[in-house]
Amino acid sequence: MSADRSPPEARPSRRSLIGEVTRRTGPLLWLAAGAISVLLLALVLAVVDWSALGDMLRAAIWPLVALAGALFFVEGIATAARIRICTEGPPRFGAALRTNAWYVLFLVILPARLGEAAAVLLFRRFLGQNAGAAAMSIVVQRLLDVAVLAGAVLLLALVVSGLPSPAIVYGASVAVIAVIGAAIWASDDLLAAAANAMSRRRWRHAGGMRTGILRMVLQARLWRRHRLDRGRLAAAAAITLVKWLCNLGAIVALLLALRLAIGPFEAVLIAAAYNFLAVIPLQTIGGFGLGEVGLTGLLVVFGEALPDAAGASILVRAGLVIAPLLFWLVVITALAPFGAKR
Repeated sequence: MSADRSPPEARPSRRSLIGEVTRRTGPLLWLAAGAISVLLLALVLAVVDWSALGDMLRAAIWPLVALAGALFFVEGIATAARIRICTEGPPRFGAALRTNAWYVLFLVILPARLGEAAAVLLFRRFLGQNAGAAAMSIVVQRLLDVAVLAGAVLLLALVVSGLPSPAIVYGASVAVIAVIGAAIWASDDLLAAAANAMSRRRWRHAGGMRTGILRMVLQARLWRRHRLDRGRLAAAAAITLVKWLCNLGAIVALLLALRLAIGPFEAVLIAAAYNFLAVIPLQTIGGFGLGEVGLTGLLVVFGEALPDAAGASILVRAGLVIAPLLFWLVVITALAPFGAKR
């Protein structure tokens, strides 16, 4: 491995990196997000049957729990591989793996929807990306995520509902994927149009934030033109499919490990729908509270009693928190001997 030629700030200590991310959020945001998380969690905890939860935990199928952990770990590796493909320049896989390890950690501890802002910082720190290229790379990866998840939810809903006429659902799935694919492929033209509009005289001589936005748009367009060709886009899409197969499989394994009265197809649909809870415009710490309320509601819809559904949501959430923490710990520990090397 060659020595890391990135600037010193590309190798921050854990304390400085966490401090820099948290400094970008005001105390009011943390207080509001924390209050909402506590309130929503209290609503779920108030209906939990604790004796039934203990029985559920003791009767859990632990090999399925271990399988879930393994699938979450493979998902982390797949995400790192996609990050490497979508990164301008030739980063080593270790740098992409370290980036994803910190990213999943921040998703657990940060107020919701600040994870992408943290991701831009991580792309700049560990991968040497400028702000525009990092932001565009993240947007493309999120669009790929939405395409795969939306298609999965629609198709699974078709299977579970048993609709006699599946053409509409199949068509909707294809349409969602096609629209997102077209948006990604047309992003070069869209960015060019935005840059041309901003390059008019009143933008060229503007200072501060406007100049920064124009610079980011130009950087994003350069990344799109020189990094995202058809081969890389196809590879990123294939890895995205693997990533979500692992993610959904892990959540399904956790649900089935608790011996809930749901079938495999229902479990997959619940897992896919659960991932969409992040789009709800409600600020919480790491999705705490919102995830438990959402998963409880999904389980009740599929026939679970409310106390059992609430208890299961707590146990599943515990798994979804422990998995990224372990992934972060393993990756950071494994890469520590390399020090300044990627």
